[in-house]
Amino acid sequence: MNARAAIAGGLLLAACAGGAPVTTAFDRSAGEVEVRLHGDGFVTSAGRRMPLERFVLELRQRVRSMDQDDVRGRFVVRVRL
Repeated sequence: MNARAAIAGGLLLAACAGGAPVTTAFDRSAGEVEVRLHGDGFVTSAGRRMPLERFVLELRQRVRSMDQDDVRGRFVVRVRL
């Protein structure tokens, strides 16, 4: 993945965010992941720097192993730019 694609993905995600935080019904009881996007195709999550593709794969495997009720409204992914 090149830097342009990573920046475009980050901008796409940022476009969805408003200025003020939105109150939601998420309770985070099934878990929470925070990820920081970098402009070079890498992310930082849980203190580890890794390629974006690796993060997506690990997150996908984690979510697939969970019960669907846990995923809906109780598993939160926070994206930081």
